[in-house]
Amino acid sequence: MSFKLRMRRTFMRQGVALLLLTFLLAAFAILFIAARSMKIELDALAFADSDNLGWNISQLDVDYRGFHLALLEPLVETSDAGTEITSAEMENIRRSFDIFYSRVSVISATFKRVGQPDEISGQMQRVETYRDDVADLIDAIEIPTSADIDALVQATKALGADVRRLTTAGIQSLGEVASNARVVEHQIFQRFYVKLFTILGFVLLSCILAIRLWRDLENRNRRIEMAATNVNNAIETALSAVIFLDTNGMIVQCNHAAETHFGSDRKELIGVDFIHAFIDRDSLPKFFAYRDAKDTNPIRLKARTAEYRAFPVELSGSWQKDVEGNDIYIIYLLDISEKLEAEEKLKASRDEAKEASHAKSRFLATMSHEMRTPLHGLIASMDMIQTSSLSDADQQLFKTARECSTRALEQVNGILDHTRTTQMEEREHPFRPCRVIRDIRKSLTPLATANGTSIEFSFSGDGAEARFIGLPDSFSRVMYNLIGNAIKFTKNGAILIELIAMQGDTPGARRLNIVVKDTGSGIAVEDQIRIFEQFETATSFADENAKGTGLGLAIVKHSLAQMNSTIELRSALGQGSRFSFSLHLEMDTAQEETPGASMPQAETVVENAVSGKKHVLIVDDNAVNRSVLREMVSRLGLSPECVTSGFEAVDAAEKVAYDLILMDVNMPGMSGHDATRIIRASSGRSAETVILGVTALIPTDHDKQTDSGMNAMLAKPLTSERLLAATRKHLQATDEADEEESIIDLLDPDTARELKSQSLADAKNALQVMTDPGSSWDARVDKIHYAVGSTAVVGFNSLSQFLAQAESAAKAKDQATLDACAEQIRNTISA
Repeated sequence: MSFKLRMRRTFMRQGVALLLLTFLLAAFAILFIAARSMKIELDALAFADSDNLGWNISQLDVDYRGFHLALLEPLVETSDAGTEITSAEMENIRRSFDIFYSRVSVISATFKRVGQPDEISGQMQRVETYRDDVADLIDAIEIPTSADIDALVQATKALGADVRRLTTAGIQSLGEVASNARVVEHQIFQRFYVKLFTILGFVLLSCILAIRLWRDLENRNRRIEMAATNVNNAIETALSAVIFLDTNGMIVQCNHAAETHFGSDRKELIGVDFIHAFIDRDSLPKFFAYRDAKDTNPIRLKARTAEYRAFPVELSGSWQKDVEGNDIYIIYLLDISEKLEAEEKLKASRDEAKEASHAKSRFLATMSHEMRTPLHGLIASMDMIQTSSLSDADQQLFKTARECSTRALEQVNGILDHTRTTQMEEREHPFRPCRVIRDIRKSLTPLATANGTSIEFSFSGDGAEARFIGLPDSFSRVMYNLIGNAIKFTKNGAILIELIAMQGDTPGARRLNIVVKDTGSGIAVEDQIRIFEQFETATSFADENAKGTGLGLAIVKHSLAQMNSTIELRSALGQGSRFSFSLHLEMDTAQEETPGASMPQAETVVENAVSGKKHVLIVDDNAVNRSVLREMVSRLGLSPECVTSGFEAVDAAEKVAYDLILMDVNMPGMSGHDATRIIRASSGRSAETVILGVTALIPTDHDKQTDSGMNAMLAKPLTSERLLAATRKHLQATDEADEEESIIDLLDPDTARELKSQSLADAKNALQVMTDPGSSWDARVDKIHYAVGSTAVVGFNSLSQFLAQAESAAKAKDQATLDACAEQIRNTISA
């Protein structure tokens, strides 16, 4: 039963009881008022006793005649006293008059009470006047004489007619009053009966309400008894120990689980000081703080059994009131020994799973990274093989090997990209989605052309060409994988990319609806959910060679999740596929765009910029730097030779006369400056050779000779014009470059992209080492230096400068500066 329902029923019971009390009070009030009113009215009708009133009025005439006779008696000659008035006779006269006087007063008072009719008012007044006059006369007689008596007789005779008329009219008037009184009395009794029945009605309603209230109370008592039984059964069957404590901490009640937890009979537990008997001493402060704070959230502490064996428990408690209104503390206590053991096992399992997952990720990243280097070499070597001299069968085998190598490289790149995607968090930066799509389309057009497929795009809507704040790398991964998949599974067909900009929630926001459609082989319905999971591919393809690693769409799904979006797919076998998603982005008004937000552009190549074969020694400990410099030097018409350290450079310069040495300044073991000093101080064949230092620690080139003996310093990243200018100046070369290009621009797009990815991987490795507290300062310097050169040479200027600052901080063992550089490097990589 809900709390509101219980409160409603309580209010109803209280209302019924209040109504019953009101009815009873009303009944008693009506009864009291009716009885009192009836008494007053009956008192008012007390005069209506017709026999008593009629007798009094008729007796007036009798009393008058008795007085008259008493007056006449002394005047009768046959009187014993003769004509003399005796004292006895006078006393008799006085007594008779007193009776008459009293009767007149009674009748006068009666008529005044019931109302005196007009027809007898004059007669009554004359009678009262006579009475008063006679009273004065009688009172004035001291010695009665016959004359005095005769005067009284004459006065009395004159009054006789008035007395008789008064008596007759009074009896008649009293009859009418009595009749009216009986009518009024009947009305009084009628009203009394009405009030009595009203009282009976109230009493009946009170009885009905009392019966209902009694039944409700009986049902309530039954429910209370049932609830009490259920609560008692619940407490008794609960796994937790339920303990009731008084304000002194004594146990007043407990359940069966308490006996089990503390290993003691319930009778022995009642009255025991729970706190000091069953709470471990070390946990007492925690328990007291919890109880005094009146907190109800569970806490963990240690309890002990009756045999003083400690065990962990989860305890919660609350202050309540018992039936007598006394404070009582209810404790719920559960032995969590097994739970803690299970939690420890779960934590161990979780840690093992995390470690296994991290190990798998590290393994995939490491293997993918390590496998790409030989694959690059394999593919580059096959590109340089002249296949024209091979037989048709050998050419077919060579083509198969080339395709297998390329496919293996794509799979390794997919695994590495997925590992990096799931481990890195990207920060928002401004970028143009339309530009990203154009760049990817331009980059992938050769692959589509090889499949006989065209790629078209359509941008529409207000703001379609605008710049937005978002995650450019995630967007690039999504579009690259979607378009790449469409190319892979579409033969001799068409691919359409649509971007439709629609108004967003705010004036500066847009919803970009992006669709990638193809006319390829399509995807079966049963595969359309599964293919977005890692390492899952569709089960049916028209071209089995089109199957990949199953990571492309997993990368798409994860990258869209980072942009708070989801992918939708509509496809059918043989009818092509349609992938769509929406992005809610804010437009940006800044002028600069984030580098690297789009795919590399096609580049021009400078060939034979320097005439004549010059022998150049390239000294760099970074493989990416060496590869790029080697390719650039070769395309300038020079003959490159590479070594990986300052020690190897000294040995090579001792034995070979080089025309030019490109010396990396910062290298582990022996720096470029130290190697230059040794070369200059030796009598080797390259002691006088031009040595150009290459470093990312300076913002621009300068021609000043260094203290170590370098002829000039070149800043990373190099451009073809700057390298050509340096070689012309120091090697007297006369040819000029066509246009300024970055060293990375001299490479084909695939190689450039791989080198950029490799340099980013070097930067991440350096970041990991510099933030690892267990790594040594020497290890940090070596890893950071390795990344400085590779990032600078591929054009990541800001990243290279931050790495250079970090290298200086690591050499100075300045942890604070190193941490600040690490944060800048992390932000730059995320961007």
